[in-house]
Amino acid sequence: MAQTNKLKGCYRRIAIFLTIVAVIILVVGLVVYQLVDGIEGLRYWMAGYALNRVEAQLLQDRPDGVSETDIESQFETVREANKEHRTDLIQLYQVLRAYQTQFQKKQPSTGEVFEFLTKLESAILSILSKEDE
Repeated sequence: MAQTNKLKGCYRRIAIFLTIVAVIILVVGLVVYQLVDGIEGLRYWMAGYALNRVEAQLLQDRPDGVSETDIESQFETVREANKEHRTDLIQLYQVLRAYQTQFQKKQPSTGEVFEFLTKLESAILSILSKEDE
């Protein structure tokens, strides 16, 4: 009889511990959700993370004909537009994915980098279209 009471107490403590852990995870999740402005903000945050990763890869593999400041300024322009939710996420992901698959194992040429940067800039939505709505 004492053994079953001991087990009931053990299960009760485990249930309380798991409930507390679940509540903590839920609270942290809600705080993060609010910080990134919900689902839409989370999408833009993930796009910014992907943008940073591709920028690091491009800076590491950049050809001599492309300056580091050109790459950084172009990515900064897109990054700022992304923070303001002025990017076409589908197009941005397509451009980033195309770059990663095409240049995963080989170094891009100068022309290919400039073409990529042009496509990257085209993912920015114009300000006029947002004001017209």
